[in-house]
Amino acid sequence: MQQYIIRYRLRLVETKPGQDTVSISQIADEFSFTDVRHFNKLFKQYYHQTPTHYRHQPAITLNTQLRPLA
Repeated sequence: MQQYIIRYRLRLVETKPGQDTVSISQIADEFSFTDVRHFNKLFKQYYHQTPTHYRHQPAITLNTQLRPLA
């Protein structure tokens, strides 16, 4: 259940408009992650890259990055 909630929160981060104009720490705080290091760790675990690298990719590839839960 916890993995589902984390995945859901990460998807919310992904779909919220304007995320490229705020800092990663503000995003982590807004979506109730413990701290920015924790957010970065979880983000990298699910998307296989850091949030900063992810935000600089072309938009066409963004929605296909999240791996399914096992």
